[in-house]
Amino acid sequence: MSVPARQSARSVDGFIAEIWNIMQAMPEYRGSTTFLITADHGRGHDLEGWKDHGDDVEGSSEIWIAALGPDTPARGERIQCDPVTQSQIAATIAELLGYDHGKAFSSAAAPLSDVVVPRR
Repeated sequence: MSVPARQSARSVDGFIAEIWNIMQAMPEYRGSTTFLITADHGRGHDLEGWKDHGDDVEGSSEIWIAALGPDTPARGERIQCDPVTQSQIAATIAELLGYDHGKAFSSAAAPLSDVVVPRR
């Protein structure tokens, strides 16, 4: 990773940490806030492809999703798991808020099962 890319990654990490700490300092959000962090598109696989995106860039459809919160088990980076898609994010947010997204939108994708702890 280049120096500017590392600096950018550290800056974003610091920004996320700052927002997280603000939420945890507020009684109305502490212990009840979940963050889903993702990208709107992937960047390809090779040394040049990562600089661009679009239908002509192999891997641009692949994104990452990070989940942090009391409803989400700490599992670290997941590589050996079923594929997930961006279409599952809305259902995951709805599930975290206690709504059944599939009931309202029967053709919608399912929530990310590894993110949401089943309610008891």
